[in-house]
Amino acid sequence: MKQSEAAKFLPLIKAWSEGKTIQSLSPITDKWNDFDGEKHLNFDNKISSYRIKPEPRIFYVAHQNGNNGGWAYPTEEYAKLEISKCSEVEIIKVQEVL
Repeated sequence: MKQSEAAKFLPLIKAWSEGKTIQSLSPITDKWNDFDGEKHLNFDNKISSYRIKPEPRIFYVAHQNGNNGGWAYPTEEYAKLEISKCSEVEIIKVQEVL
């Protein structure tokens, strides 16, 4: 890392010190890879090659029996409110896998 870029890395360093996972972008696979917390983190690439691993999103899908597909809602309460007039609907909690 160059001295002129040091301030850009501070949020990553702070997150890492708090136990969050830092990821680096592989130039070969173009995929994000987790850094092992026990390894040294050099920050020897551009800032755009690093990120704090995002938290998985959770949302709720309302699925009506007999139909393919469904509706996605940000909260379970909102899903229940929106589907209260429908019959035979189940709400499924979905968590993104990163």
